[in-house]
Amino acid sequence: MRALLQRCLESSVSIMDENEKEYKLKEKIENGFVILLGVCDEDTDEDINKLVDKISKLRVFEDENNKMNLDIYSVNADILLISQFTLYAD
Repeated sequence: MRALLQRCLESSVSIMDENEKEYKLKEKIENGFVILLGVCDEDTDEDINKLVDKISKLRVFEDENNKMNLDIYSVNADILLISQFTLYAD
């Protein structure tokens, strides 16, 4: 399992509507994480749990003293999770 994580103030993902030949907004978040996630056949539930635990404990959000000291739960932030199989490309 491979994940690329980026903190964001806002983010969105749009998907091409083949019938109308235009992009349609699929999802939008405010403050939080954008996570590009690549999963392979060998990944297990244990791998998923380990990744979720690690990401949820990252203290990369600022506290009242402008120190990166808060996790995603503490600031009630969002996650935009996007499947990205190309993270396994050679």
